[in-house]
Amino acid sequence: MQGAGLTKGGIAKSSNGRQTSCETICKSLIELVDLLAKRRLGMKQLEYLAKVKENSGLLFYQLVNKLSGELHVPKSTVRWNISKLRDYGMIIAGNKNFKGVPVELTEKGKIALLLTKENRLGPLGNYSCPKALFETKQQLQTHGGLMIKQKRSTRSNDSTGLEGLTRGWRKK
Repeated sequence: MQGAGLTKGGIAKSSNGRQTSCETICKSLIELVDLLAKRRLGMKQLEYLAKVKENSGLLFYQLVNKLSGELHVPKSTVRWNISKLRDYGMIIAGNKNFKGVPVELTEKGKIALLLTKENRLGPLGNYSCPKALFETKQQLQTHGGLMIKQKRSTRSNDSTGLEGLTRGWRKK
């Protein structure tokens, strides 16, 4: 993150004055890798995330109208993709209960953009397969000092367990 400095106690202070703990950043990274591993977050949605950053501060409907015109896609498609980003915790945006909230990136969204900046997937390179993402998640948990208990299913047809994550992976 540009303009961020580390203070005592593992707190990162960004240029806008907000403080973010290293643990919070690590948790965001783990959640992000988990989203990528489960293929819930695609490259199209990452492109929409970059567009959200460019147009930060607009209201939800204004952003939908603008991106629909720029990208020449239906408003419903833009609305669906931006809603998914909001559901995944990548952006903050208004909804029918909280109107007038400008669209902004969350910490998780900012980290996702940093990861995708180089080579489309940053540190992950071209290894976007589920097994590589699972290993990256394990490394983040180990090196980040976060020992999160993993639920692993023993059923082979359960896509949430280790079997589901490695399905389709070919060893060379």
